[in-house]
Amino acid sequence: MATASSPMKQILMTGVMMFMSGNTLQIFSIMMLGMAMWTPIRGLLETGKVFERYEDRGVDLVMPKLIYIALNLGGFALVCWKLRWYRFRWMFNQQEIRSSYLLTTVHIAHH
Repeated sequence: MATASSPMKQILMTGVMMFMSGNTLQIFSIMMLGMAMWTPIRGLLETGKVFERYEDRGVDLVMPKLIYIALNLGGFALVCWKLRWYRFRWMFNQQEIRSSYLLTTVHIAHH
């Protein structure tokens, strides 16, 4: 079960890193999101390899594999949530930029 729950440590570390990266889109947050997105995808792709060493022992691996997959999907969901937040912030900033541009244009046109 330790192998099955190993992605939980990654989820916690990713959550702390996302919290520390803040809400602005910078090179650090982009790199962190890339790493955080790739880790669960790699974990899902390598599920068979991770549990390969236990197959010869005659242990039922269905539940540990399901736990492992669910935790990796949870990590991926965390990244998707953060990407959604960045998209929201980016759209809000774009509206502010357009509004300030329009206000500046209108102000200049009246003078």
